[in-house]
Amino acid sequence: MIRRSRFLYVFGAVVLFLIFHSARTSYDASSSFQWPLEPGPAPHHPPQHGGPEDPVVFDDEDLTFGEGVGDGLDNDDYGMGPPVVRPPPHGLPGVGSGGTQPLPVDIEPVIPGQEKYPVPSGSVISLPTAATKALPRVQHTFEAETEAEKTERLKRREEIKTVMVRDWSAYKKYAWGHDELAPVTNTPKDPYAGWAATIVDALDTLIIMDLDDEYEAAKHFVSGLDFSSSRARFIPVFETTIRYLGGLLSAYDLSGGKDKVLLEKATELGNMLMGAFDTPNRMPILKYDWQNAPSQRLRSETNAVAAELGSLTLEFTRLAQLTGQDKFFDAVQRVTDSLEVFAKYNSSIEGLFPLRFDASGCRPQGGEEKIKTPLPPPPPPAGVFAKTEDDVKAEQGKGRLVKRLSGHAPEWPSDAERKAAGYGELAPFNGAKAATGPEFSSNKHIPQPKVGTGAGKGNGEGAILPPSYPANKKIQCEEVGLRAWGSSQKYSVAGMIDSLYESLIKEHALLGGAAEQYAAMYTTAAEAIKENILFKPEFSDNADVLLAGQVTISPNEGKRSFQPEMQHLTCFIGGMFGLGSKLLGREADLAIAEKLTEGCVKGYEVMETGVMPEIFLAKYQGSPATTTKKDKPAEKTEGAKLDVDEATAGMKEVNIALVAGAVEGREAQNNVTAGTTEESTEDTWGSALHGKVEKDKRALVDLSPDIDLTSLTDDEVRSIYAEYQQAAQEDIATKAQAKKQGSQLGPPTFKTASNANGEVERIVDPKYILRPEAIESVFYMWRITGDKKWREKGWKMWKAIETATRSSTAHSAISNVDSKTPVLTNSMESFWFAETLKYFYLLYSEPSLISLDEYVLNTEAHPFRRPVV
Repeated sequence: MIRRSRFLYVFGAVVLFLIFHSARTSYDASSSFQWPLEPGPAPHHPPQHGGPEDPVVFDDEDLTFGEGVGDGLDNDDYGMGPPVVRPPPHGLPGVGSGGTQPLPVDIEPVIPGQEKYPVPSGSVISLPTAATKALPRVQHTFEAETEAEKTERLKRREEIKTVMVRDWSAYKKYAWGHDELAPVTNTPKDPYAGWAATIVDALDTLIIMDLDDEYEAAKHFVSGLDFSSSRARFIPVFETTIRYLGGLLSAYDLSGGKDKVLLEKATELGNMLMGAFDTPNRMPILKYDWQNAPSQRLRSETNAVAAELGSLTLEFTRLAQLTGQDKFFDAVQRVTDSLEVFAKYNSSIEGLFPLRFDASGCRPQGGEEKIKTPLPPPPPPAGVFAKTEDDVKAEQGKGRLVKRLSGHAPEWPSDAERKAAGYGELAPFNGAKAATGPEFSSNKHIPQPKVGTGAGKGNGEGAILPPSYPANKKIQCEEVGLRAWGSSQKYSVAGMIDSLYESLIKEHALLGGAAEQYAAMYTTAAEAIKENILFKPEFSDNADVLLAGQVTISPNEGKRSFQPEMQHLTCFIGGMFGLGSKLLGREADLAIAEKLTEGCVKGYEVMETGVMPEIFLAKYQGSPATTTKKDKPAEKTEGAKLDVDEATAGMKEVNIALVAGAVEGREAQNNVTAGTTEESTEDTWGSALHGKVEKDKRALVDLSPDIDLTSLTDDEVRSIYAEYQQAAQEDIATKAQAKKQGSQLGPPTFKTASNANGEVERIVDPKYILRPEAIESVFYMWRITGDKKWREKGWKMWKAIETATRSSTAHSAISNVDSKTPVLTNSMESFWFAETLKYFYLLYSEPSLISLDEYVLNTEAHPFRRPVV
């Protein structure tokens, strides 16, 4: 019996060896295969047209996509599945549509810690080697001020500094080491990876305001930060770059290069962020799963926000300049090259960019019609999300508050609904679990809803992460360049796109004019913006001002509409046009810059608090120029008046009470404006979801019996219902926290249809979250023109903001700028210190302090030293 057992053991071992050897031989044979490569080195600039005649097609079934891909929502904390088999060809941006050379192919297994798609050393794009130019002067040549002027200026500056000291002291006392202070409940928050965003973001402000002791304490804290790990699973790459990386580099520059620990920390952070660029086409993953990405093969998002994708340039360029490591410049230059190709040949408005891109580099083959339309991922299994105390309160529905829908808004479509909409079987869950950690709030530059607690944002312990793509069949990929996301494309200079445009002219300055690419791209964009986006609004005093709206284009249907929607985020544009007018000798643009800045100042003046809201619709009877791609005239309606009718269809006054209290840090664009929802019903869930809309209508009637549903489109119903849910959830959570801390928020507030005493068509989103964009442009106008009126306008803005937002310990966002009693909403983002207070302080400082001829400020107002000629 023993001999027989031994014989069977030996026989089994031999069989296993033969099986293993056969599999190994098969793998070795396949590993010799190489994808076809184009000859020659990767050029610095993309070619003008075309790509390979035979597009490279490969099996992309097991290649995962970046966070939030393909679902049409902003499910910021859902992860993607693990990689399985071979990678795709390593195409650089634009393959198939005018791109650069593909990277070598590597079909070896993933080795954690090593790049999957490295750029060959000989193909790394280096910083421009051309000599920097003596660019034209930006700042006005100021005359000496009188003693009376100096006294008044210093008095105003000291008041601003006093507020900085007061608010900083509150942050130190109640939230030191955390990302933010909630200034009503006096509790800490960690929405940005938990690396003390306020401290890093405010480093250069402390230097500028001569708060030396505070700066030394902050620097000491920063020296101990570990940027190689985070309590948060997903790192928001854009926000981390502009706030953290920008803050470190700026403080290093302002220290005169003495505080080398700041550059060391910036390099550490830069190296961590470089992992986000490790994709087949080198487009970054914008919500970076820093823990799992090193062991996965990933693509960038199919619904990437344009501002996040294209606004990393300044920080990575400055890091490359200071460290001499060209890899940092290479990372962002490849993105710029792809954007340049898109703007020239694929944009519906030549020179401009849509709000969202498909940055994956993958055009699905053989199944595109079924998977191209984004859908929400499938619902998690029952019990995935543990209910919190706030969840229970929400479900109990005090009064008639909206019942929470499993932590998700809008509701998950059922399997039947998905099937009826033409979708096949869904991929199985991958089993990955969400890490417990702080949530990160919505992007500073993206007005979109923040999912509340319990929705897998930070507290989704044990949450199974849904896939991003319906697995209805194998996905075959053709390597392509950037593509516009969705069948309906939106073009504006507001949230989701703003900082991309300003980075073009600022990168031109940071490179000392050594690369013509950025100046050329900015020039084309500026002309297109003037022709398509800018408009003259109607105010009661007939003010000669300009605002910037939004164009919506449906290329397949040949439709185009214009919406006179103005966002506070858009107010940066006056400063951008002013800077471009000087650096590029576009003197006519300076007058446009002033009118745009005046338009934002007007937006402040007409509101009850003297502060501009997040979003409003302007009164408007005209029509901007409508030249589109290849000079084809856009379809026009009969008369300019009809443009307004189209843009404001369904905008009748609706007497509904939308809960607005305690909506902290949520930069939502959940408005009731026709034409401003992210995608039409047909482009999201399909007609099969009509039953869902009817269900929402019944819920809205229950919430507000007086609501007039006949004036609302299906999109508006869904948007309003989601707003109810969001506000109810956050109102409960914030007030519960306030009660726990023994402090009081204001009484419940309700957002109603408002129009600033008839000065605007409608206030779409009435809150103010301590934003800096308007005072930013006022600062630029003062430094560029030297006209003293800008200091006076700025002071009125300061007094209005300081009065309306003051809390017992610091300053807070408010719920409604057109109310006599706005409610504090318990949010003080780090940009209050980094931008708003800094711009106000610089407005009343000597013009030599952070001269625009010596520094260029990133979108977070962090000054970087310009090249010295």
